[in-house]
Amino acid sequence: MAYFDSPKNKAMWNKELAGLRAEKQERAKNGYQARNASKSVNGAAKNNPRRRKINLKELERIEMEANGVRRVKRPVKQRDLVKTNQVQKNEQKKATL
Repeated sequence: MAYFDSPKNKAMWNKELAGLRAEKQERAKNGYQARNASKSVNGAAKNNPRRRKINLKELERIEMEANGVRRVKRPVKQRDLVKTNQVQKNEQKKATL
């Protein structure tokens, strides 16, 4: 709460809250609507001939074709390697006894 100790920060926060309250009242009256319909994603896609709407499956397919499937071999953890070596040494000691 030390943020509000500064009068400057408190004034900025009150201004932000006033804007949010006004937006809340506007949405209560009119419901949710895009403020600038021409700037919305759908409006831009309709007006721009270089853009087309695709779904996630299509996007993933395009990326897979572009990059190919890269399989990465996971590194072996060093402690697992040491542990298996210790187990093998213990087994050898037991076998010699």
